[in-house]
Amino acid sequence: MVLLLFLVPVCLAAFGVATVALNVKVACGRWWGMVLGLIPTLGGGLALLVFLGTAGGVPMFFYPGAVASLASGIVSLYFWARGRPDVLQSIPLALRVILYICLAAAFVFLLVALL
Repeated sequence: MVLLLFLVPVCLAAFGVATVALNVKVACGRWWGMVLGLIPTLGGGLALLVFLGTAGGVPMFFYPGAVASLASGIVSLYFWARGRPDVLQSIPLALRVILYICLAAAFVFLLVALL
């Protein structure tokens, strides 16, 4: 069970890095590029929430996989939106600020967990 809980965020992080490459080259602006970017974002975010909310805590090496998955998903969605100028203009500034705050908070939680 521990191996599964560790490998799922790591595999999502690897998938997230692949979606960043896809959204930069091929899928920017297409609907399936957004879906590919949402998978590691939601998976990493949920994994991070589960790991942070677990009573008694989880081993420290669980956090980097979840944070890497969340970060790569957010970067992938950023590159997806760069392919669509209409999407970039219609996304409110508040939503972007919330996404960047979540990314910064995930890194802060990682740093606190590793210290």
